[in-house]
Amino acid sequence: MAVNSVDGASAGQVNSADDFAEALNSAQNDEELMDQMISQAIVLGGQFIIMPRAQEILKEAQADDEE
Repeated sequence: MAVNSVDGASAGQVNSADDFAEALNSAQNDEELMDQMISQAIVLGGQFIIMPRAQEILKEAQADDEE
């Protein structure tokens, strides 16, 4: 299988620092994005912090019922 070489000059100039700064400013000014991020953080917190502890409590309660 033949592979074509990639020439960096033909790709055009990309200033990643400016692109990153623009994306960061855009994200900081987007209230809907911030609301979504906060709600997803709450969901993840529930899944990874609260649910394992709730399962431990349930197992302890079930173990107490068996005795």
